[in-house]
Amino acid sequence: MKVKFFLGLIFLFFLPIFFAFTLGQIPEAPASSPTLENTGVSLRQLAAQRGIQIGAAVNTYPLRSDRTYQQLLAREFNVVVPENAMKFELVHPQQDRFNFQEMDEIIAFAETHQMEFRHHPLVWDEQLPAWLVRGDFTRAELMDILKQHIQTIVKRYRGKVKTIDVVNEGIARDGTLRDTLWLRGLGPEYIDLSLFGRTKPTRRQSYFLMNLAPKKWEQNPTLFIISSKAYSSEACQFMGSVCKCTRL
Repeated sequence: MKVKFFLGLIFLFFLPIFFAFTLGQIPEAPASSPTLENTGVSLRQLAAQRGIQIGAAVNTYPLRSDRTYQQLLAREFNVVVPENAMKFELVHPQQDRFNFQEMDEIIAFAETHQMEFRHHPLVWDEQLPAWLVRGDFTRAELMDILKQHIQTIVKRYRGKVKTIDVVNEGIARDGTLRDTLWLRGLGPEYIDLSLFGRTKPTRRQSYFLMNLAPKKWEQNPTLFIISSKAYSSEACQFMGSVCKCTRL
């Protein structure tokens, strides 16, 4: 008798818990799908009305195969930048070989749809090919590699590219030069080399940069053109204004 009574208490205790758990598993009715009113005016049109640019990073795979991706990109944006197509390991996979297929496809799309093309990046410390990272190059050899890389790309796309991110993420969080393969192998001069093809800018080149950023030039005669992911807030403010004006 006591056993039955005890089992009954257990049943009564767990019954509400069982129902609560079971009811909690019942799926709710799906909410109606959100709708977006199509006003017929694209972001690209609105940007043009205000004299501004609006862009997107482009991945080559959907650009080749996804019709919706192509239509949306052409309709909503007036600037394109390659997501990965111009990273060193993709465009320069072997020391004696370049691969421009993806880059050419994106530029062709941009030209067809009257879009500006922004090159990103020429010089970066990430997504480097194994032959470059593992190669035991002298300073002179590394300098020749960097020169060849930049000159080959710039020559091929001269007149087709309006803006270039020359040195990407060259500044560390503390405002100093970021520790990179290029800094270790070439020293700070790699930035001037990337910008001008030489370690010391000419007087004419220096004058051009001084007009862009005279105050900063007095403090540091080396100009960094970097992407928006620079970590120093002071550098971000300075570089943003320079990159906005600079065309190579």
